[in-house]
Amino acid sequence: MPVVTPEYWFLGPDQTRRKPAFTRGNAATALIDGMSYMADLHAELARCDGALLIAGWRTSNEQRLDPRIGADGGLHGERLDDAVTAAAKRGCKVKALLFNVPGTQAPGPFRFWHAKENYEFARMVQAAGGEAILDSRLAPVPASAHHQKFVVAVSKEVERNVAYVGGIDVCLDRWDRPAHDAAAERQQDVVRSAGIETHTPSQPGWHDVQVRIQGPAVTQIWQVFQSRWNDPRPANHHPLLAAFRGGSPLEGPPPVCPPAGSQAVQVNQTLPAGAFPRPGGPGEMSVARAHEHAIDQAQHYIYVEDQYVWPCSLVERLERALERGVHVLMVVARDYDAPGLAGVAKRLRHEVFARLHKAGGERFQMLHIERDDGKQVYVHSKVLIVDDCYASIGSANFNARSLTNDTELQIGVVDETLVETAIDGAPQKVCCFAHELRCALWAEHLEQPVEAVRDPIAALRELWGKAPIAPSRRAHRHDASLSIFNLDPIAEYVTTLITERMAHLPLVPLPPGVNERSAVKLAVDAMLRGPQAALLMKAVEELLNPDLAPSVANLRNAVAAAIRPDSVPADPEDALGAQIIALLRRGKLPQMVDWFDPGLLVKIGIRDMISGTIGQYADQRLMQAASDHPASERELALRYDYANLYDPDPARRLATDEKGRVWIDYIADLGDGFEATYAMAFLMARETLEVADARAPKERHALPAGQILVMGGDQAYPQATQQEYQARLVDPYSWAYTTDQPARKLFAIPGNHDWYDGLNAFSSLFTSARDRISGGIGKHLGAWRCHQHRSYWALKLPYDWWIWGPDIQLEGNLDDPQRDYFDIVSDHTRPGDKIIICLAEPSWHHENYDNLHEISMLARKRGAKVCAVLAGDWHHYSRY
Repeated sequence: MPVVTPEYWFLGPDQTRRKPAFTRGNAATALIDGMSYMADLHAELARCDGALLIAGWRTSNEQRLDPRIGADGGLHGERLDDAVTAAAKRGCKVKALLFNVPGTQAPGPFRFWHAKENYEFARMVQAAGGEAILDSRLAPVPASAHHQKFVVAVSKEVERNVAYVGGIDVCLDRWDRPAHDAAAERQQDVVRSAGIETHTPSQPGWHDVQVRIQGPAVTQIWQVFQSRWNDPRPANHHPLLAAFRGGSPLEGPPPVCPPAGSQAVQVNQTLPAGAFPRPGGPGEMSVARAHEHAIDQAQHYIYVEDQYVWPCSLVERLERALERGVHVLMVVARDYDAPGLAGVAKRLRHEVFARLHKAGGERFQMLHIERDDGKQVYVHSKVLIVDDCYASIGSANFNARSLTNDTELQIGVVDETLVETAIDGAPQKVCCFAHELRCALWAEHLEQPVEAVRDPIAALRELWGKAPIAPSRRAHRHDASLSIFNLDPIAEYVTTLITERMAHLPLVPLPPGVNERSAVKLAVDAMLRGPQAALLMKAVEELLNPDLAPSVANLRNAVAAAIRPDSVPADPEDALGAQIIALLRRGKLPQMVDWFDPGLLVKIGIRDMISGTIGQYADQRLMQAASDHPASERELALRYDYANLYDPDPARRLATDEKGRVWIDYIADLGDGFEATYAMAFLMARETLEVADARAPKERHALPAGQILVMGGDQAYPQATQQEYQARLVDPYSWAYTTDQPARKLFAIPGNHDWYDGLNAFSSLFTSARDRISGGIGKHLGAWRCHQHRSYWALKLPYDWWIWGPDIQLEGNLDDPQRDYFDIVSDHTRPGDKIIICLAEPSWHHENYDNLHEISMLARKRGAKVCAVLAGDWHHYSRY
């Protein structure tokens, strides 16, 4: 039975940057083919009186929005440049954010044909009183592009605010109607400069989809534009394009967009890691994550429209869907739009076809569409529809480039208005928008009445499975096969064979950022074709579909990881999940400690004796205190003062939830097997964690992530070496939340296992926040930054709360500097203050009780109350 709730289909709050994760109450209208979109856009431009924001890959001044043939036989209608100019003259603030196509200022033969078009459009916008940016802020990968195609029109009457998102650029060749009948109104691309500037001829027909949106989602789409527009980096560095490097900031609150319909909408982007939102930034891969999630949720069918369909992360998800019985239909462009690279494009598509056909057999179909004269209708739409419930439309293609490297914008739509239809003959409730969009698309492609395609599974078998059905000649089965003299089928077979075997062999793991199948395929090609031919072919493939290394930044991290195996790339979108699973299968990640291993017990015993001996003569705590030079006792006591919620220093200011509460996370005894550590780190990394109410299990509570994480001891088992810390703590926490700019604070106390090397590894990791050297900022583990200077600390929190973390693990000994430290801190407490004490183990059960008692007495010295003592586990074998 199809699931019709938005929460089932959309990414959760911890998987997207937008707040809220999706919006309800939108009105989404699918505009199929360029004629529908441009007519709707034309009407909106004619009345827009607030702001007009245009983001595009290509624009053509001369494209007519309402083309018609006049009595004189000529083409009439308002041009795009005239419509935009008229809007600007009415007082509309126009901002255009356009891809700076390579070679914009180069002579005709040396530039892409549409480079000059974007430049001319930008000049027109400026001449009309607006602002335009020719944007080159891209990932450092060849042939990268700004591929987003959307328009936001803001009006003085808020109910008229509207956005358009999809695959259609307002340019030549894009206008077409559903009949795809070589209409005279269609403006085709032209060859300029008397043949000096040439390019690929116009496509015979063009199929595409755009969506008109009204409602709260428009606000989030406006924010997408704002984020790119306000990027402080120069948009380009060409001396002749200085006028298009930036504009006045897009400021003020986002437009108010009241509810307008019944659709829930999620806004997703691709922003390449290493380039956004700033150099070295984490980027955003929510388009890929949203597609993967929707495919994983499918129960009945998955429908894809796309011009490419090349290898990417979605292929494996589709394989799994086919294996569990889901139908998959793909409608693609018959011919690649760059003839010189058609062979490489076909090779890439053949790989996808072969893998999906093997996984699904008859349940997988790939078709293309043609005109009656046999010429192709170029499928340019980027559409994903699942189970008549979820629909995704935007600019992102089904390839690695769109999912990782180019800037893209995609929306997911789940309609909360339901309709009844049959699915495989059984009546079901489905979402109106996705159902009607699918029916309209299938009716167009099959040239059948809408009622004939209402049941998707029946239509897949009886119509698509037999297409073309006379008298229609529109839909044809796509031939993705290769020549019998081509080595690709052999290469694909061998690659699949090796990849399947690799999942069960303890091989050396590939560097992060490198796709395993691509690496194997490159090796196979080198054996079959020779190294030079294989490298040349792979270079061309990477130019079109960069999946071997998603970005230069990732490749750099991969090389660094290969040179320094203990390093972890700070790239949150590095497909770490698949890599972690592969490493676990190969036994390359730490397992749970076998505490009954006699050899291990002997080693631990020796370590215990060594740590006690070394600690007596070289106590690291004394060294920490000696190298710590606070300016005054007050600075020492209030070094970690986070009590002022309105502190002007953001580093000292803690955020609160809607009820004014501050959240702290606590975890102890955490450094055992990788799986357990990573699972806990992953949960704590989430922005919110949904839990059931213990007293009312049906009620759910979303708990915010802690602003501070307290680690309560034994961060690495069984022996706290640098290697164990890296493998059992740093790696899982860094992979659970990868970022170069951690915002959460981390404080740790050592347990007995942390003391087994004399506290050296602990000190190196956690107490590196030296004021003179690092400005008081220490190392970081994923989302968490270390701030402590010693192995003990005291945090002052809002609302008169404190957290004290003493270090009393060395032979139960409280050293003099630590005693002095907490004595000084206690002088800065007040009567009624509330203190939580964190210990590595429950000292009240054994000989360390005296030290707990001493710390407690210091805490109460000026009338504060010890409200709780948190401790890790008391180590013993009775649990077994």
